[in-house]
Amino acid sequence: MFLSNEQLKNLDQNGYVIVKNAIDPETTVDRVFNEYEFVLDKLCNELFAKGEISSTHDDLNFDERIMAVYQETNRSHVQYFDFSLPLQEISEDTPMWHGPEVFRLLTNPDLLDVVESVIGPEIHSNPVGHIRIKVPSRIYDGDNNFNNFKKAEKAGFGLDTATTWHQDQGVGTEDMDETNMLTVWIPLRDTTKEMGCLKVIPGSHKNQELLQYCTAGTNHGAGIPERFFEADQMVPLPIDKGDLIVFNKKLVHGSLDNESDQVRISFDIRYNPIGEATGRKWFPGFNARSKNDPDCVLTDPVKWAESWVEAKNTLIKAGTPDFYSRWDEDNPACA
Repeated sequence: MFLSNEQLKNLDQNGYVIVKNAIDPETTVDRVFNEYEFVLDKLCNELFAKGEISSTHDDLNFDERIMAVYQETNRSHVQYFDFSLPLQEISEDTPMWHGPEVFRLLTNPDLLDVVESVIGPEIHSNPVGHIRIKVPSRIYDGDNNFNNFKKAEKAGFGLDTATTWHQDQGVGTEDMDETNMLTVWIPLRDTTKEMGCLKVIPGSHKNQELLQYCTAGTNHGAGIPERFFEADQMVPLPIDKGDLIVFNKKLVHGSLDNESDQVRISFDIRYNPIGEATGRKWFPGFNARSKNDPDCVLTDPVKWAESWVEAKNTLIKAGTPDFYSRWDEDNPACA
């Protein structure tokens, strides 16, 4: 689905656009979710074999099962599902998931048509991407005061907590500043405001000064305090499975707390023109579409998975780099 002139105009004016019914839920999104049900089953069996949980909980649905695992182990397991590496403490035991259905979603033709509408036909799948599995806030509040949850919540960038205000340009290294990067937010199920949907500040991408106000204390240094923009202009963006939210790398956005009894599951993925910096040179992106050189496009999910294993092994040997060294905590703007 290519974007209309009206949709492109909205993207330019507001910094984001919701694309309804962009991808087929049954042949794309549901297959990814089914793959993650397998991943959760794998996790439960591993934890049970180690004696960390009392049961594999295979009598529970996905939401009940993952919440039971989190509560029994007293920690988050979202990295087990993620298709990227963490930004610190990478080791041989660091898990990640690069399944074929995830790859097929990243390379879905309808999705790439939307992306092509904005950045052109030479499309690189940027390695800055995550699955976010946001459990209900009650799981880590009150008596269930999980240390790892609270640590992530304090940083404002947990994959299973509310996300603080930030710009996606700020979560990459400086070489990405000139890159025409586009973010695509994809729910794996209908996502309501109560479940902790995405929130945005319309038009904030036009403020060229906001990036300098990133602070070392939030979002790995990339969070932006509300005093620097009109936070009262916040707009929540609940959307359905099959819909997409496409937004500018400078749009100020975050997510709400999950106050429901359901688990919120979403992808945030990014694309940029082939040849431009990704902001994570240590992680492997790949060419997803090219009209100039179709042979350069990666079509094999196994090779994609292998590229991440190779990157992981390289970083284990070299040491995890300081991804956010660009942010100075002594910056007067942070005071």
